[in-house]
Amino acid sequence: MFTRNSDREAPPGPPASTSPAPPSPAASPTKPPSVNGGSVSSSVIGRDLTIIGSGLKIVSRGLLQVDGEVQGDVIGQKIVIGPTGKVTGLVNAEEIVVQGAVFGTIKAVDVKLAASSVVEGDLYHQTFGLEQGASFEGRSRRAGSREELVPDLDALTPTDA
Repeated sequence: MFTRNSDREAPPGPPASTSPAPPSPAASPTKPPSVNGGSVSSSVIGRDLTIIGSGLKIVSRGLLQVDGEVQGDVIGQKIVIGPTGKVTGLVNAEEIVVQGAVFGTIKAVDVKLAASSVVEGDLYHQTFGLEQGASFEGRSRRAGSREELVPDLDALTPTDA
């Protein structure tokens, strides 16, 4: 059905450059990623990391990417559970994107379950997106107000004395 003809001309356009491409603005160390229009930091729990703890709470004021395994609560402003990520416990943030696995409760204003996600537990949200192929076993409940869902990060993190 598809064939490639080697005698065809290359499509018109600028010639290919041999110099390396300039770094993208997203990769620039001088400008952290933006969450909800503000400048915030990002943190990553790598795929080679497993965090286990009784009563453990991981709290992030910015973007938190979980590519490893966490057995405990994960709380932040924006949380992304990557394709290799797994959380057993509460996941609570303003915005949550699940591409991996969550076994526990999810509470967020905006929740998105990607096609590769596996979620077993209850979901509390205001907006909820479910891609075809996602696995979701539990209850989905729309919260009455945003305040019920957004974690109080100031109360969860110690202040500098």
